Amino acid sequence: MKDVLRLFYNPEDVIYNKLNKRINMKILFIVFFAATILLINNISNDYIRYHTLISSGLGYAMMVFEWIMWNIVVVSGILLYTIMIILIGYIVGGKASFIRMAMAQIYMLIPIIIFELIILILKSLFTGMVASDVDASLNFDIFISVSHTALIIYYIFLNTKVIAKIQSISMKKAIFNNIIPITFILIIILDTFKIVSNNINPEYRESLREINAGQEESIDSEQ
Repeated sequence: MKDVLRLFYNPEDVIYNKLNKRINMKILFIVFFAATILLINNISNDYIRYHTLISSGLGYAMMVFEWIMWNIVVVSGILLYTIMIILIGYIVGGKASFIRMAMAQIYMLIPIIIFELIILILKSLFTGMVASDVDASLNFDIFISVSHTALIIYYIFLNTKVIAKIQSISMKKAIFNNIIPITFILIIILDTFKIVSNNINPEYRESLREINAGQEESIDSEQ
């Protein structure tokens, strides 16, 4: 538990020590759990489709298949990210092997999984409560968008520290080694800013209120 907490502020030393020990089944568990969180998040974003799926036995089989696919996505993402770090790392004198860097990236999933789990719990608690209130719903959407952006920024910061340690390079070189994800962060920040700007626009909120009111009138007339 102590090591898990240290992953949030001092992951480089924790992971470096882990890499010097024998690899065990915890690695697979981390990947499986990350895939499960991604699946649950996907379900929460498309509840109607999944509710239809689980109305039959075939639906459960399809969800298992989707879980397997999310495992492939997680593993593929780690491998691609590792290849990028290793290739750019050659320019700055990185010394990590592919396997050690890939293992480090798997351990770095732990703080992300915990943060995403907290966000999922918040979504499950508050989505139903704010769904009928346009302002509350939009405010909650802003909170989720900003939270995910902050999570990505925090992850890149922690992961840059890990890269510096594993690659045996300085933080300045590690920032360059991690330049592609950092550029990706800037794009996400700009996109989040656009989302927040649209959602706090009074005209946009008023248009959603009118749409919401129209849908409620349609439901009442059908009843």
